Amino acid sequence: MLMGYRVETRGAWIEFKKPILKALPVLDIYSLEGRRLKPILKCFDSVSKLDLMPIPAINEDETRRQIDDAFSAALNLPDLAELRAMLAREPILSMSVDCDDSGE
Repeated sequence: MLMGYRVETRGAWIEFKKPILKALPVLDIYSLEGRRLKPILKCFDSVSKLDLMPIPAINEDETRRQIDDAFSAALNLPDLAELRAMLAREPILSMSVDCDDSGE
């Protein structure tokens, strides 16, 4: 959602305007019950020192998968693997206009 509100500047640079950032919906982690918060905290403890791969590699990033799985479990969301795959193909994030789903 954040990338949809970006403001392009020059070349590969973008910026985000403060009024737009303030209006974006963000999960209030403090409003979660203990049973919902526990998988998120456990995940944080296990991934907080790990590196994230660049966004174009989101589909292969094991750390991002673990984070997604924790939030899916906590919030009763479906598996987010398909969303990561779609994001990996998104031209803005992948910096490519190749729309081939075959992986080639």
